[in-house]
Amino acid sequence: MPRWRVDDSLYPSPKTKNPSRPHSFARSSNVIPSEVLVRGTARSFSPEVRSLLERRLAEVAAGVAQAGGCEAVSKYFRRYPPLINAAEQTSIAVEAAALTVGRENVEPNTPPIAGAEDFAFMLEKKPGAYIMIGNGGDEEPRGCHHVHSPLYDFNDRILTMGAAYWLNLVQLELGDAA
Repeated sequence: MPRWRVDDSLYPSPKTKNPSRPHSFARSSNVIPSEVLVRGTARSFSPEVRSLLERRLAEVAAGVAQAGGCEAVSKYFRRYPPLINAAEQTSIAVEAAALTVGRENVEPNTPPIAGAEDFAFMLEKKPGAYIMIGNGGDEEPRGCHHVHSPLYDFNDRILTMGAAYWLNLVQLELGDAA
């Protein structure tokens, strides 16, 4: 299945469009269907690119339909917003992590990921930072698996380190009041 993309030279922010297989309402593969349904997921790293994706996908659908003498109805559901960390809060989170595990074990400049995350809704309302604590790795018997994988196994050995991170974060934020 090809991946769709918007011209990166015009819009440098990363974005993806991963359409699922079109679904035909015809009962046989040699019959031209009266309806076709295409579903997929679009992700972006900024609200501007998200709006661009919505507009351009509708334009592509309309163009393909027009070429076939048909009409297209485009519905774009804005479910999860892009997760955008605030610079100040990210800096504080990185410092708390460095206090917890040592600066050499903290990667402050990781590339964005295109996952859908509930925390993005909170970051739309208040500045904050979403971090990954490092819950797994290649040394695990089954390797590192994402949270939504059926092979995911929480690493209980990091509970103490996780609690220490939160303690360091609170102390950085509250200072002597902590």
